[in-house]
Amino acid sequence: MTHPPVKKDKHLTRDNIYGFYNLDARHIKEVISETFVDVIITSPPYADMKDYGIGSQIGHGQTYEEYLKDIYQVFKSCYEISKNTATLWMIIDTFKKNGKLVPLPFDVVDELDKIGWILQDVIIWNKTKTLPYSRKGQLRNIFEYILFFSKTSKFKYYINRIKEPEGLKRWWVKYPERYNPKGKNPSNIWTYTIPTQGTWSNGKIRHHCPLPPELIERILLLTTNKNNVVMDPFAGSGIVLAQAYCMKRKYIGLELNGKYVEEFFNGALLEVERRWEGRVKELKKIKSAQNRLERKIERLRKLKFSKIVVQKIIEKFPEVDVKCVLILDNGRSDGKYLQITKIIIGNKFDKSKIKKYVETIVQQKPLSKFEIQSIIEYVGIETFHRQKGSKQSFYLYLEGRFNYYKKRTSITEFIRELNSNNLKSKKLPPIVSDIHIRQKIPKDDENNLSILDLDF
Repeated sequence: MTHPPVKKDKHLTRDNIYGFYNLDARHIKEVISETFVDVIITSPPYADMKDYGIGSQIGHGQTYEEYLKDIYQVFKSCYEISKNTATLWMIIDTFKKNGKLVPLPFDVVDELDKIGWILQDVIIWNKTKTLPYSRKGQLRNIFEYILFFSKTSKFKYYINRIKEPEGLKRWWVKYPERYNPKGKNPSNIWTYTIPTQGTWSNGKIRHHCPLPPELIERILLLTTNKNNVVMDPFAGSGIVLAQAYCMKRKYIGLELNGKYVEEFFNGALLEVERRWEGRVKELKKIKSAQNRLERKIERLRKLKFSKIVVQKIIEKFPEVDVKCVLILDNGRSDGKYLQITKIIIGNKFDKSKIKKYVETIVQQKPLSKFEIQSIIEYVGIETFHRQKGSKQSFYLYLEGRFNYYKKRTSITEFIRELNSNNLKSKKLPPIVSDIHIRQKIPKDDENNLSILDLDF
C-alpha cells in the first residue's frame, strides 16, 4: 500500500482525496463536495484551553459562543460529506474556567443534535494517568468522554469483532445458551494509557493531546471495513490517519498546523506501523480464541438442547421408555446450529403425541434461546439395532452430562453395552454423538475463562 502524499489546497474528489492536508477544518466544504466518508474520528480543541500556535485556530482567543459556532460549522460539513452508514467518534472533555466547570461534551452534543447527528452512546476513556495538576474543587481527572454519533439508524457496527473471549463467568459451561459464542460485549469504559510524550521516534511526536493507537484500532474494527474512508478534521500529529493506513483504510486528515503534517511520515506513521507489526499477531490470537470459544459453546448448546428435550419428554410422558439419544452434528446455516436428534424408544407408544409436544416446547424458553434447528426423529429400539456395523467414531455422555464425554465408542459397542444394562442411568438415558467436548465446569473460585482454557 503506497503512502498517500501530503497535499496542499485544491478541489478534492473520490479519486484524489486521500492524504494529509494542511487545511483549516472550517473549509472542508470548499475542497470536498462529494459524499463518501465512512467514519470520522477526532478530538477537537477544547475551547480556548490550549494554544496550538496558529493565529486563526479554533478555540484559543475565541469566546465560548464563537467556539461552539465553529464546531457546529465543522461537523455540519462532516455530516454533509458522510455516507448514511457513517459514524462520528469525538474524544472530548469538560474543563474548568474562572472557577466553574464547563460541560463542553454536553454543549457539543446539543450543537450536533441540531445538525442531525444521532448520539448512540457515551464511552468513558480511562487514560490511567494525566498531568499532575490539582485545583480546588476538582479531583485528578484520568478520563475523557468518547461521544459516539451516527448519521442515520443504518450505521455500520460490527460488535462481534471486539467481543472479548476472556473473562467469562464460571456459568458459561452449564448455561451456554446464555453466552454469546463470540464472547462478551466490552463495557463502555475503555482503558488505554495515553502515549508518553517524547518517547516516540526520539520525540518527533509532540502534541498536546496524543491519542493511543489501540483506541483508534477498536473504533475502526467496530465501524469500518478495508478501503473505507476514515476522516479526522483535527488530525494533529496524525494518529488516526496512521492507524487507518495500517489497517488498510483510506484516510483524509486536515490540520491547521503545518508542522504536524510535515512530520507525519517520520513521526506518527512510522511509530504506529512499528506497533502494528506486533499487534497483528495479537489480533490473530484473539480471533483464534474467539473461534475456539464459539466451537465450544456451539457443541455445549447442541448437546444440552437434546438433553433438555429428552428430559421434558420423560417428565411429560413417564410411561415412555427412552433408551438413549443419538445426536448427529449438521454444522451451521443462516445463524442456526443444525443437528439431527434421534430419540430411541424401547416400548410402543404413540409417537405423534411426543412430536406435537416437542414442536411446542422448542419454540418456548429455555429451548428457544439455543438457536438450534434440530430434526427430531423417534426411532424404535429394533430399528436402532440395525445400525450395528457402523465404523464411525462416537462419543458417549452419561448421567445427563453434556460437557464431558465418558469415552469414545462405536454404535456396535454402544448397542452391546446398552443391551447389557451397563449404561443404565438414574438421571437421564445415555447420549451418543459425533460431537465431542471435554470442558470441566470451573470451581466456585474460578470466575474467569482465559484464552489458554479454550484449547481442546
